Amino acid sequence: MGRKSMIDTTFFGTILQQKMTEICGYFVASEEQLFREFNDLSNSKRQACWQALATQIGRTPNQVKDFYYNSWTKQFSADPAKYQDELMFLIRKLQLFCSEDNLVRSVCHQFTESHSLENFNAKTLNKFVRKLMGCPESSSSQSFSEHSSSVRLIVFENLE
Repeated sequence: MGRKSMIDTTFFGTILQQKMTEICGYFVASEEQLFREFNDLSNSKRQACWQALATQIGRTPNQVKDFYYNSWTKQFSADPAKYQDELMFLIRKLQLFCSEDNLVRSVCHQFTESHSLENFNAKTLNKFVRKLMGCPESSSSQSFSEHSSSVRLIVFENLE
């Protein structure tokens, strides 16, 4: 099993910048502006970008798209660890009202709604919330159930 060669982040930014200049009709100077402009594109224009970039760097469109969302864009994302206490509070609060299956999704949704001016990488936030809950990345309902019942007990003890 060979190791996949990575796409260079700087190179990716440069070729994305070239493609966006072509699409927008003007030079997009900073990577942050490039990020914002790209996210404002229609889905069809993004798909065309994935295809063009894939051809240029010798990857598939899905590999380019995955690299964009899972690696390159993280430089523009806020670190959820800075909000650990707030996330723990939301976990404790929402677990009283959410099913176990929906708790992570509900915590992430409410958190991003309350921090709408900041950008969070969805996968990073989801992974961090699962870590705070004591769930492995690919958690099973059983391991979460064991953990959540002990946390509920703590919450109810604090209410009395």
